Order: sequence, then structure tokens, then C-alpha cells
Amino acid sequence: MRLSVPLLAIALFAYAPLAAMAQAPTITSATATQTPNTLHYLVDVQGTGFISGNSVVYINGAAQTTTYVSSTEVKVPVYTAAKGTTSVTAQVEQSSGNSNSEPVTIPFAKVRVVGLDAQGQIDTTNANPFDSSMAQLNDHASGYPGVWTTAIIGVGWNQLQADSQNETINTSAIETALSNIASYNTANGTNVTAKIRVFAGTHTPSWAMTLGGGPVSVMDSAGNYQNFPAFWSSAYRTAFNNMVQQLAETYDMDPRIQEVAITSCSSKTGEPFIYNSSDWTSVQNMHTAGFTDAQMESCLTNAYTDYSTYWTHTPIDYTMNVYNATDGFTSSGGSSTPNKDYSMILMSNFRYALGSQGVIANHDLADPPPGGTVIYFGETSGSYTGTNGYGMQAEGAPTAFQSYSASTPTGGWDNTFFWGACQFGLTEFELFPSTRTTVGTHLATYTTTDLNNWSTWLAGGVPGSLPSGSCTGF
Repeated sequence: MRLSVPLLAIALFAYAPLAAMAQAPTITSATATQTPNTLHYLVDVQGTGFISGNSVVYINGAAQTTTYVSSTEVKVPVYTAAKGTTSVTAQVEQSSGNSNSEPVTIPFAKVRVVGLDAQGQIDTTNANPFDSSMAQLNDHASGYPGVWTTAIIGVGWNQLQADSQNETINTSAIETALSNIASYNTANGTNVTAKIRVFAGTHTPSWAMTLGGGPVSVMDSAGNYQNFPAFWSSAYRTAFNNMVQQLAETYDMDPRIQEVAITSCSSKTGEPFIYNSSDWTSVQNMHTAGFTDAQMESCLTNAYTDYSTYWTHTPIDYTMNVYNATDGFTSSGGSSTPNKDYSMILMSNFRYALGSQGVIANHDLADPPPGGTVIYFGETSGSYTGTNGYGMQAEGAPTAFQSYSASTPTGGWDNTFFWGACQFGLTEFELFPSTRTTVGTHLATYTTTDLNNWSTWLAGGVPGSLPSGSCTGF
């Protein structure tokens, strides 16, 4: 039968919606963004063919409350994941036409830290350097209960594995600190999370002190000779990695932990590159015990892989400095040799391998900057120019800085902050405390106005959030 023109038009009009309804939606990308300190995620799905009122996101087979944004985007405003979830399967189903997208896997990752870090009591020169009370959070609390994003939990390796390499880690000190952070959050209506920084050096368990040729008598940061482990050796590294793996298995998917600091190869402080390369007696003792630059560089080069193998969902902080080589330091009148190119290559490789999960850090932010171990400048000379340039200035955010000391820099605190924000993509600012002993005076150097401003500017995204003219001269 031949249809008349009007009837044909009606038939085509009726058929067109059916064809559209039969078209299955597609997903081109999907992400899950964590709300800090919670197990809640915003799931964003990008694709084509989504229909208002008809597209529903299913996660692991269960329908979710779905917000239609456009034909190319739908969202699940709140998806609550079970602790330990590393990924989910998502699919978009449409009631019209009974059509479904192909399922996709969404990996879960924590958001990186943006804001002020409260350091707390971390003093590696004391017999009991770590304070789980997190007292710094409460300094001047009435003046700024909302400025902190993260609190540093410092813990000694000897607190985690006191007895043997095969021992299950003891996390009681970390849990006490986390409990105190939670109490602070409840009292102040805040959402502070934590960064874990494990200290070794003189806080290495006694059983690990003998690994790889240790212990070794080395001058500490207070000028005293103490026993240190052979922190450069493969035997030490294997034992340390065992602890790192256990720590990740416990906290990688714990929303209370927002970041972890690499401390492989560390000795004097929590900064892996900082070892005693200037004291002749210390250098002589280390070389007698088997230290070589090649071994130390191998440890530093592999440190981020040692962490990222196990910490797959948590941002990883790597504090970097100029590496000081000591193979040529062979007499009391000699000195170490700075090898900035090595540090720059490692920095670039770290960022290339981990992307935005890798937070490049430095603990020397001041205006004017100190000399010696600073590597955050963009360089104009040197034999290596890096993947994105040369130095922290070229690599950019995310970057974490610690104030060089509690003493007010010559250029002032605001200029110090502007230096980091304008030049180096500052995303975290860890405040070196004025004192580590008296509650209420940890932050005497910094004013309430300083802290409120820095917190606000970081949250707003620097340098765009800074007052006009802040970056002039930087």
C-alpha cells in the first residue's frame, strides 16, 4: 500500500522518537571525587545520549540518586563507599527504550590536600619527639578553628615495629592522634584530615639498627653523635618497605588519612635527602660501614616506587633537596659535592610517574630563601632541563612547603607565602611551630590574620585568589 504524504509524515514523526529511545547511552569517562575525611564520593559521568528524567546511574548494580546535567553529563551527588573500596562498576540505564550503556570501572582516589598543615609536636632531637595530642590544632582555637586542612601525624618507626621485621605494625600512636583530630573536628565543626610522616634515624627499631652494616655513629641535627642505621643499604630498605606496605594496607583507603610522606632513606629528619654530609667524622664512619653515593641515590630513586606500589589511592609527598655527594669527601679538610642535576632529574621523574598524586615538597620556604639545600627555583643553567623545565618552579602544583623556621623571615610572612604561591604553585603550607612544648604558644610567630588569610587564599586557588599586586616582584 502506498502511503499518502500526510500519512508518511505522521509515520516518520512517530518512528523518530522510537529510534531515539532505542539509542543506548554511552559513557566516555567517569570519576569519583572524595569528600575529605568521609567515605562519600561525588561520581561524575560523561558521555552521550543521556535523557532528562530517564537516565539513572547504577553503581555495582544498585540504582543511585542521579542528577541530570545535560545530554552529555549525569552525576551521583553522594555515593557512600564501604571502607577499603578501591573501585566500582558504573552503568547508565534509561527507562525509555530499555537501553543501557556498557559498564565502566571507576577507580577511587583521595583528593589532594589544599590548605594549611598543622605540624604539631615533631622534634626528632628529643627522646619522646612525637605528641599524639595534636595540641597545635588548639592553639588560638577561638581565633581560627577553621584554618586547618591537615594535621601532621609524626610517628617513629620504633613505635610501629618495636620487636621484629615480621611484626604486625602497632598503630596505637596513629589511632590516638586520629581520635584527637576527630575530637577537634567535633568541637569546632571542622573537617581536618591527617598526613602520616614516619621518622627513622634514631627512631629506628633496635632490630633494624644492625641491618646492612649498622649501627653507625653519626652527628644528629643537635650536634650530638648517636647511633644511626645503615639507611642507605638494601637490607634496611627491604625492612622499611615491609612497614610501608603494612601502613598502606591499613590506611590507604582510610578517609582520615589524606596524604603520606615518603621517608625512605631518611636519617637526621623526615627529609630523605638530608643526611650528615658535612661532618668529616660522620662521613668517615658511614663510608667505613659501606655507604656509597650510588647506594644512597638508588634508595632515593626507588623511594617513590616503594611507596606508590602500595599507596595507590593516597597523595604522596616527597620532600626534596639538593643531593650532597660524599664519595669524594676523603679527608678532614674536604667537603661534600652538591649534585643539583641528580635532584632535578629525580623530581621530574617523580612527577612524571605519579602525576597529580605526587606532591613535590620542600621544607625551606622563606623570603629571602636560604641557600644550600634549596632546589625550588626555576633554573637557567645546568646540564639537565627536565621534562617540564628545571625545578619546582617548572613542575608546578601540587607542591607542599614547610616554613624554613619559626623565626619571622626578613621579608615577612606574607611575602614568604606569596613567594611560594606566585612562583611554585603552592597547595600546602606546613607551619614550623614557635615552640613544641607549651600548648597555646606553638604558633606565637604567626598572627590570627596570617592564618586566616593563608587558609582563605589557598582554598580559593593561588595565585588567582591573592590580593591584587601580591605577585609583583616574585
